[in-house]
Amino acid sequence: MKEISQKIENRDVSTSALATFDNENPLLDNVRPIPTLQEAMRLTEQRDFTDDAGWSPQERITQGVAGAYVTDAGRATVLVNAIVQIWSSLRDRDLRSAAYRNYAIVANDLLHRRVSKGRKTFPSRFCIAPHAKPRGIMVAAPVNLGQRRLADVVASEVGCEPLVTRVRTPAGISEYLQLGCVRVSWPINGGLPGFAQGFFGAFDAAFNDEYARITHSPLFRERDIIPAICALVVASNLGLLIVDGINVQSATASAADNVWSALAQITRTTGVPILCLPTPGAAALSVAKLPDAVGALTTTGITEIHPYRSPRDPRWPAVCLSIFDRTVRLAGVAAMPAWLIDAAYDLTLGYPGLLAKALTAIALDLVALNTNLFTPEVFIRQGTRALMLDQPHLDAIRIIRQGGSYRPSSLIRHGDWLSLSQLASTHLMPELS
Repeated sequence: MKEISQKIENRDVSTSALATFDNENPLLDNVRPIPTLQEAMRLTEQRDFTDDAGWSPQERITQGVAGAYVTDAGRATVLVNAIVQIWSSLRDRDLRSAAYRNYAIVANDLLHRRVSKGRKTFPSRFCIAPHAKPRGIMVAAPVNLGQRRLADVVASEVGCEPLVTRVRTPAGISEYLQLGCVRVSWPINGGLPGFAQGFFGAFDAAFNDEYARITHSPLFRERDIIPAICALVVASNLGLLIVDGINVQSATASAADNVWSALAQITRTTGVPILCLPTPGAAALSVAKLPDAVGALTTTGITEIHPYRSPRDPRWPAVCLSIFDRTVRLAGVAAMPAWLIDAAYDLTLGYPGLLAKALTAIALDLVALNTNLFTPEVFIRQGTRALMLDQPHLDAIRIIRQGGSYRPSSLIRHGDWLSLSQLASTHLMPELS
């Protein structure tokens, strides 16, 4: 893969993976072993690496709360499934196989020679890889439940730095690039060109290249996007693609169906796993109406992460303590009061992101006023003020949890906050004549 190797000559590429393998798939040597659920729980637990020496209390509060995260079996399972799918995919993409090696060479040639020379034509299709099968992983989680941190953890454990590996072939030893993970945000307008620019930009950051600029030229058309992405995925031996930031508004835009269909086609064509992190509303109201996309992007079913059901949930006190330690404790309150567990649930209904927002605002006020007065009255008054923009959603969730029948429009309006079961009535049902 000479061309793509030249593309990163200015990048600090790790050479720790430079080795020759005769009896093993060389790409698998760079993938961490599949963890047990208990190991995944440990890997996804909160870890702080920031050196905050010399920081002000306000800086410590705002920085610390951004990393507050409490794992559980559901989140740990997401990491396990991602690594399992990476192993399965790379076993099929074995560079010792002449058929797959030739396929990878063609992908590299298609991407670099046709685009870099500025030709007006680009293949509208990219053939399916040998042994390729779809490997979609979908995790639906309402807002304010740590989706961003979950994506951070998975990306960190998989690895986002390019490596170089050597493969012994009948013609000698060849060098290949391998990229563990690429993370892309869902486009704001839900369009395929926006997704493509984010995708190519992510590769530019990894390889110090200019794919985003090259593919943004007038010679590069929307029909060229999927073949170009597939070619780049294959040429870089990508382990996992993560797509996050998928909400109701962006996923129900008129052009969003094209992005879902593109993701399905990419994983079908290349066999590369794709981890999608939509809100339940985005999953129920957007991708659910595209059977082909659902089939490719939920090959292991759909995993759902729920808000905490009550203050008696054994994980909720741990959530409160984790956020308290990174906010109010830093403002001078020595220990978390027992009353906070129930009060925090009453205010936030079990959404950790809302508790983090409320306690951050309170901690900053305590520092500014040079006081450590933290009472239930202070928490309710200042916490409610911090969540003013979220209050309509919280009020709706309280009503919906009480049961009853609601208009689909009401559920859709709050679809980023609700569970799939709560959104069930929005699905189209057959009408009796």
